[in-house]
Amino acid sequence: MTDFAIPRVGGGKEKVTDSARFGADRTPEGCAYAMPVVATVGKGRITRLDTADAEAVPGVLLILSHLDDPGIEPAGHIMSDGYASQSPQPLLDDRVAYRGRPIALVVADTLIAAAHAASLVRAEYDEEPSAVEPDAEGAETVPQEEALPRPFLADVVAGDADGAYERSPLRIDEVYEAGPQYQVPMEHALQPHLAPLAVAARRVGRPVKLVLPRARTFHASSSRPKARHRVRLGADRSGRLLAAIHEVDQQASRHDLLPATYTEIASRLYDIRNFRGRRRHVRTGTRAPGHMRAPFELQAAFALESAIDELAVAAGRDPVELRLANDARTDPVTGKPFSPRRLAACLRRGAELFGWERRSPDPCSMCEADGTLVGWGVAVGAYPSKTVPVQVRLTAGADGRVLLDAGGHEVGQGITTALVAAVSGDLGIPPDAVAVAAGGTGGVPHHLTAGARGTDSTLLAVHAALRELRQRLGAGPEGPVDVAAAVKRTGADEVMAEAVTRAPGQPPEAIDRMRRGLVAPVGPEYPGFVTFSFIAHFAEVRVEPVTRRIRVSRMVSVADCGRVADYAIPVNADVGAIEVDVIGEPGYTLTPMGVKNLGEVAPVGVAPAIANAVFHATGRRVRRLPILIEDVL
Repeated sequence: MTDFAIPRVGGGKEKVTDSARFGADRTPEGCAYAMPVVATVGKGRITRLDTADAEAVPGVLLILSHLDDPGIEPAGHIMSDGYASQSPQPLLDDRVAYRGRPIALVVADTLIAAAHAASLVRAEYDEEPSAVEPDAEGAETVPQEEALPRPFLADVVAGDADGAYERSPLRIDEVYEAGPQYQVPMEHALQPHLAPLAVAARRVGRPVKLVLPRARTFHASSSRPKARHRVRLGADRSGRLLAAIHEVDQQASRHDLLPATYTEIASRLYDIRNFRGRRRHVRTGTRAPGHMRAPFELQAAFALESAIDELAVAAGRDPVELRLANDARTDPVTGKPFSPRRLAACLRRGAELFGWERRSPDPCSMCEADGTLVGWGVAVGAYPSKTVPVQVRLTAGADGRVLLDAGGHEVGQGITTALVAAVSGDLGIPPDAVAVAAGGTGGVPHHLTAGARGTDSTLLAVHAALRELRQRLGAGPEGPVDVAAAVKRTGADEVMAEAVTRAPGQPPEAIDRMRRGLVAPVGPEYPGFVTFSFIAHFAEVRVEPVTRRIRVSRMVSVADCGRVADYAIPVNADVGAIEVDVIGEPGYTLTPMGVKNLGEVAPVGVAPAIANAVFHATGRRVRRLPILIEDVL
């Protein structure tokens, strides 16, 4: 197979020239407009819904609410054999589960009319007490392994962490907090407002367009939950880790629990043979948190990597040296080998690119002539490599072109480029002879693209389909193929090959679930190895001497993500130089193409690298996110 380094395929030019069309850009002929009305209390029942003034607004076509019996079946939570980000479906009853939940949908001829009418809908409530903060009265804490009794969600335990911690000469015991994070996406499927929108379009007999106002998206899109992490590290005098205890309390809703996997990476970043991890959910009167990029790993790395930096200070060790001294050769939880693990190489290359040897070890010791404090910090991260069921179809034509219909879709992560490179490299044909159809509703079904498992999972199925296509073309198992000639020899206009793959440990019914749009119920479970992508981050911050404004002036990140193509970084005027490198060595144990994931591991470890740099610059240890100016005043 040829190298993956080919020009980017699909979408790039359209996006940078503002010619890419998104859902919000489309306005079909005869389009009507919708605007939601949301609850203004946190918990209770709607006792009266007055829509008279709203209905009197010229151009109003429909006001949909629970009074109209929209005939919607709840889709169920995505982590409980359903499709939606929230299990309660709005507009079906008078219950209010959280502030901001839709209670009505106004449809009108114009956007102005819809928005005005929505503002005139009046609701009265029988309000009930609601705890919206984890520490508030009425919040309920439940252990995850009891509330979600699945083997992969149980507490992570290896060795005797509590005993080893008590016997350790050096001990760190700190609490790290991360506030909630809200994303405001332009488009996001699987949200509660979509089904009522479809009902409204049927009832008015016209296409209905809904673009949520920015304030509404905070209630309608996934958010990272608030969480409190208590981390205890035990080590010998040199900083060699002997024990780690990582306990997490994650904010949750009363109706859905988002399975938390914080300790999955916390137990694997270092060679810690005595580890105990506990996850608990704190039920509050809020909407359920959802998935964001590296949903749990980002916070887990902030807590653990901040504690590791504190251990380095206590042991008098350089933070990079201490991490290298605690690198794991085998998985400390299962004893299985990693496939592969090149975290040490990430640290060494990152240190070289960053110029880490010039770092003065003492806090507040790096200062510019104008008094600006300079700090350098380091942290590492990981993300599990997970493959899911995928179906692909290859069609070779007599013109020498190959069409790949793939399970998966392009959301900017570059899957189209990777698929084109895989097919052109395997068959020895030019990249422009390969066309990719990914994510179309008329093509093959596909698993949810999330969890950094789209590209590597799809490439696994592509590899299998290429083997089948070669057979049907009468070609050998490897080497260039004259596709046009091979197809003509068969006497057909085109030759088709399909493949459906699933990961080890996933039952056959996982394929059926994929075809129905459901996530794989279990797995993967690789029998002979444990696999993660790893990354090391080096951060430089500058702290202004008077206002104490913090700016990230430089970042260097090095990833161990298997075989990759070129990786481009967008420009941000608020951040200085960002340098990204990859180890680039393929790992063929996971996939025949030597790839691992990169999408979700990228931000894991960035926050603690910056926080550790802030400590180095100012001597102030910040143990909560976000980092605020008052934290370093």
